Amino acid sequence: LCSPLVVDPNGKFGLGFVRDKNGNQQTLDVPGSVATWPLGISNHGHGPVVVGFYWNEPGDFHCFFYDGIGAYYTLDFPGASATYCDGITTSGWIVGEFIIDDPDTNELIENGWFVYYNGQYYVLQSSLATTNPTRFKDINDLRQIIGANFNTNTLVLYDDGIFYNVPLPGGWLLNTIGGLNN
Repeated sequence: LCSPLVVDPNGKFGLGFVRDKNGNQQTLDVPGSVATWPLGISNHGHGPVVVGFYWNEPGDFHCFFYDGIGAYYTLDFPGASATYCDGITTSGWIVGEFIIDDPDTNELIENGWFVYYNGQYYVLQSSLATTNPTRFKDINDLRQIIGANFNTNTLVLYDDGIFYNVPLPGGWLLNTIGGLNN
């Protein structure tokens, strides 16, 4: 179990935590951050590893990887002004989002999605991957990725290099997207 956006007993906002089946709890707080938002959890490595994002100041967002034994690692997409990580597989594949802004005008240059593994970033090549408001949320051990396109009110599934639009039942409206199992 992992959860974002909690307030600790001292009143610090923007912490997360991991809790195991025995009730042991570990606070997630990237050192030096203003807030830490865990979004994905897996049993990769030493046991529960977590990905998410943190910020140091408004507009300064970074992806983090928590290794399950106390160390945090920052994963910033090359050239990005903001990087978010949403899901992780048991073998360590991570899905996330990057934003590249013009530093002088703050104008959006590129907004895209990536998969990260073993030090390499792989951009998801599809118009669906860079057309807002498509949001990819999770990745499973088969490396299938689930997301949602709120303009078309469809789920989006990425499987073996192909994007599929999955329509909702008639009359349903998409509100959010959760996880994806194997």
